[in-house]
Parts: sequence; C-alpha cells; structure tokens
Amino acid sequence: MRPCTYVGPVFNNSFRYRTSTTSLGMTTKQRFPYLALAIARLITISITLSLLVSAWCFSDLDDFNTVRPTSFHWQKPRNIASLKQPRQVPIEQKHVILPTFRNYTEDGELDLAVYTRINFGPDSQPLNLGLSAQHETWVPDIESKERFCGDQSVNTITCNLARISGYYSPNGNSTDIPFTLRSGSSASDLIRGYFYDDVVTTNGVSVNLRFGVGDTWDVPPFLGLGIATSRENVSSSMSYTAALVEQGKIFEPYISFYDIRNPRGTGGQIVIGGVDRKKLYGGFTYWKGIGAPGEVPTPKIKVVANDGFEELYHKFVQPKKATALISPGTPFIVVPSDVLESLRFAVPITFPIGSNDIKNYLYTTCDGTIDPSTAIEFDFQTVVIRIPLEDLKTVAPPRVYSSIGGIVANYSNICILSISSTDDIEGYSFILGGPFLGKVST
Repeated sequence: MRPCTYVGPVFNNSFRYRTSTTSLGMTTKQRFPYLALAIARLITISITLSLLVSAWCFSDLDDFNTVRPTSFHWQKPRNIASLKQPRQVPIEQKHVILPTFRNYTEDGELDLAVYTRINFGPDSQPLNLGLSAQHETWVPDIESKERFCGDQSVNTITCNLARISGYYSPNGNSTDIPFTLRSGSSASDLIRGYFYDDVVTTNGVSVNLRFGVGDTWDVPPFLGLGIATSRENVSSSMSYTAALVEQGKIFEPYISFYDIRNPRGTGGQIVIGGVDRKKLYGGFTYWKGIGAPGEVPTPKIKVVANDGFEELYHKFVQPKKATALISPGTPFIVVPSDVLESLRFAVPITFPIGSNDIKNYLYTTCDGTIDPSTAIEFDFQTVVIRIPLEDLKTVAPPRVYSSIGGIVANYSNICILSISSTDDIEGYSFILGGPFLGKVST
C-alpha cells in the first residue's frame, strides 16, 4: 500500500475535511509586484506537483484503511527520488490479519471460543489460541504435558484444553518472573507459571511479546488483545495489540471483526490496525466512546414478520438504560424479556427436556426452517441492522453444560437461537454479541 492514505468518517451525514491554507496580503502584492509574480509561479508549480503526487498515490490504494479514522488527512510520501521513477523500497503494511475458526464442541460440550493460529519462536511453533479481550497471553509449557497432564484421571478436562492449543517449547528465554492469573475474587490461581519473552508471528508479521507459560492451569490458552483493560501496568506483560503499536507494526490500536461467530461454522477474520473495506457494506458512522469500550447509544428495535408487513414489537428503550454494549466475545444477543417474548410468536418453539432456563432462551427444531422474513431489526438512525432469526439458529450438542444454565439439550434435533433475555443486563439496554457483529459484515 502506498503511503498516501485517507479516511472519510461520517459526522452528521457529511464529510469533514482538514485543510491548511496560506494567504497573501494585498499590500505585499502591491508593493512587490515581481515578488508576487514569482510567488504565484511557485504556487502554480507546487499545485501541479501536488496533483501528480495525488494521482500517483491513488493509482493503487489498498483495500485496507489502516489509519486513524477521525479525519481526512494525507501522509507525505517518502523514499521517492523522482515522480518518474518506480518506487524502489516497499512500504511495510500497517495492519495484521488474524484468521479465525471455531472448535465448536469439545467432549460433547458447547465450545464458544473463537480461535486463531499463532507461531511462536524462531522455529515457528504453531499454537491454536482462543481470543481474549484481556491483555494477558498465555500458553502451556511442553514439560507440563507429562508433569501436569500425565495423570489423566485428575486433570482430564483441563488438559483437553491444551490438546486443542498445543504446547509451547521454551527457547531458554524465561524472565524468572512468576506468572499467575485469577478470576475475580477467586482465592485459587487459574494459571501458574512464568513469563517468557519470544517472537510471535502471524501472516508474516512478527512482534516481540512477553507472555505467560503455564505449568498448571484451569482455563484455555488465549491470545490477549487488550480491549478490556485500560492500561498494561497491572502486569509485567502487555497485550498483543499494544506490542504491535509499540513496535510500529500498526498505526493505531483499532480492531475490526468479520464473521467470527458464523452460525454455520465457517471461518472469519480479525484485522488489527485497520478495516477491510471489501467486507463492509452500507453506511458508516464513527462513534466516540461514551464510556467503557463498546458502549453505544441504545438503538430502536423492531421485530417483523410476513415480509415486514407485520410488526410484533416496536419500541424505543427508555433513557434509564440509554446505553447498549457491543461485546464480540458474548455468544448471544441479549435483549429485554418483552422483546424475547414477542419472538416466541414467530418461532416454532420446542422445549428441551432438562432445561431449567426455558424462559430466557429460544429453542426450535434443527430440521425445521424459520420464515426468512421473520427478523429483528436494530435502528441506529444512520443504519439499520436486520437479522433474520434463521441466521441465529445454532446446533446444540447432545449434552451441553454451560453458563446458560443446566442441560439445555438432551437430543440432537434441538437448536438454540443465539438470542437470550434477562431483565438484569448490568445496566445496559442490550448486549450486542458476536451474532450481531456477524451481520454487520459479509
């Protein structure tokens, strides 16, 4: 990508341009006519050269926008001896692409993690890591395969997590700094080990990273993107995204998600440092943060059926919960209970045996088809996101134990819709999880 790039955000449905102008006073022009004429000629030459440079820059703009999306601006070309000569030094890309995939089930249980493959060390050890919003990254030590996982009767479930990811073989680069990770107010450590420094690589982009290497653990290995913590000063390490910024691999810490939770199980991608414009459609709005990361104004919501002619629900949530939360890691779209109840009239409902949380979820048969015109719409004023309920259908394995409560399926023909309800959503009107993000991209 050539070093001339631009971004055009939407502000009140119009573009704003940032320009710089220089004016000449009439007094100077009158007193020094020859000087004024010379200056005019210089300005004419400068404009001509600027147009030539502009044409050169726009002749092969990349499909990636990898700069700060808050203004229209130019970046001065470099390493150019003459406009007539071809560019000799390739410009390093300023974005990183993480291909994603899902394991979907593990030991008959629903696996909601999104994974990517990262190569560790100069010998490119491939590991499959879950993606985490926290800043810590950790991997299991190769020696723990026997020391910790040798007795499968004790650590069977825990060690199966490493079977998905693989093990890391240290290259003698331990910091001797202990690494531990706890969950909330838990008194026990979820992971114990040491911090290591090594190079990590994906899609040809390498970065030096400090990460935890676990001797014992009770959570799956993950890559910390660092979008849920404000600063890295709570630990001896920094997030993968922060390391990319610090080492000049990306311009800014922006992260875009594409199809990472496709209900059909196909892969997606995450772009760090930019936006893949080929994968987006419709209008664009740039929201300034109104609080925590991911908080956006509450949208209007509508549930429609019969090709949109029948409205089952049409309401604007009251200002007491005027904020919605976009949360890529949440496997459901979480809505108020009255919204979910309106959906029950449009979906062929099946009640799975053994479920103790039927009122908060929607179940249907996997071999049936929901009318494609039945959909839930989120109106953000400048753009409406329409999600057919059929696209939210997710196959549940025969026995599923998870945070959604109890056994939610006892046979294979039960499907759960990726939309749930609770009247206590931590102060938010909606939580727009992965299924929502999957519909704002192709």
